[in-house]
Amino acid sequence: VNSPLRYDDRMLEALLVYAAAGQAVVVTPFLLMGAMAPVSVVAALAQQTAEALAGIALIQLVRPGTPAVMGSFLSTIDMQSGSPSFGGPESAQGLYASGQIARRYHLPWRAGGGGLTARQTVDAQAAYESANTLQPTVLGGVNFVLHAAGWLEGGLAIGYEKFILDADQLGFSRRFQGGEQ
Repeated sequence: VNSPLRYDDRMLEALLVYAAAGQAVVVTPFLLMGAMAPVSVVAALAQQTAEALAGIALIQLVRPGTPAVMGSFLSTIDMQSGSPSFGGPESAQGLYASGQIARRYHLPWRAGGGGLTARQTVDAQAAYESANTLQPTVLGGVNFVLHAAGWLEGGLAIGYEKFILDADQLGFSRRFQGGEQ
């Protein structure tokens, strides 16, 4: 979804083709609170849910029973630079609530969390932002994480060192949840 409340032509065409073929479709609104979504978490969640469910309903109109995943990517924006920011409490609240909303609708959940950071280097801030995004993703009951490891600069770059550190955190999270090492 190209928020606010719009599906661009290319994404809509892909959604229709995948649905017609019975291919699972992940419908993920991309919302930055303060830019293309309201500033408050609750209002942004309402917009995110409406956008995701509109796509899922369309999928079901094209081919009933097509598997669908409710996606979320809800973060804040740095009002000084205009770039996305990660690891804040609003994002964590959005992740927890997004997982609950997906479960309420009996849909698998693709979280817009993982090892996310806006930092350009692997430093303490990058580690904190990533940890503060990964933890609510995992504890929120995620079914699918796309951006789990290596993210730098808001997803514009990958760092090999960051990838290794994030992979270590993913192992910790798996172990924490009772998974095997």
